Amino acid sequence: MAHNYTSALNNMQVFLQLFDLGLHFPKRWCIFMKVYMIKTRNCEDTEQLQKRNHIGGYIFMKEKVVLAYSGGLDTTAIIPWLKEHFNYDVVCCCIDCGQGSELDGLEERAKLSGASKLYIEDLVDDFAENYIVPCVQANATYENKYLLGTSMARPAIAKRLVEIARKEGAVAICHGATGKGNDQIRFELGIKALAPDIKIIAPWRMTDVWTMQSREDEIEYCKQHGIDLPFSADSSYSRDRNLWHISHEG
Repeated sequence: MAHNYTSALNNMQVFLQLFDLGLHFPKRWCIFMKVYMIKTRNCEDTEQLQKRNHIGGYIFMKEKVVLAYSGGLDTTAIIPWLKEHFNYDVVCCCIDCGQGSELDGLEERAKLSGASKLYIEDLVDDFAENYIVPCVQANATYENKYLLGTSMARPAIAKRLVEIARKEGAVAICHGATGKGNDQIRFELGIKALAPDIKIIAPWRMTDVWTMQSREDEIEYCKQHGIDLPFSADSSYSRDRNLWHISHEG
């Protein structure tokens, strides 16, 4: 991916040099240039400039990805990974389904990890009224014995991720669910049902580029990228909390 991106930029730089020399190109090429580029001298928004690639006096908007962000180790490590391997502008989105104090300090952590923005979306009332209550009324259980908790929230989260992706003009949505459980299915079916055109990135299934296999690997990766974490390798449990329940996974 990085090689293809670099090649594309090199080709575009040659195009720009020829364009500045006054050479003529087909109309569709010129339209493409007008849509995707603006001259640096015409852009006064310094915050926008920081999010763009500069080539030959022109600036290009990076493609955006919306990351389902919990603030935990996995999704914190994913931020620099997305930037390193895809050169995306990473927009984090944390869905508040009743996590309480777990949301404290998330904005600072996300931005220090390389995210350009963090949304914290309050879905507590929606989650209670449109997901918890119907599940309780239906006496919904998994395989007739496992009480639902985590799975209740996933459709609500997927729906809001799609809404944020549309708002931001993102080309992809990324989640940190592992490749062995049901959460990846819940997220991805929800996203695909609402936005089949949006690409889904699941790092834990991309073993050719996601090489981290343990918490120790992720912590070391974050350290290499200058990210200080409030986690330790000794904490071996992953927790999922919402208004209805909390689950622990080792």
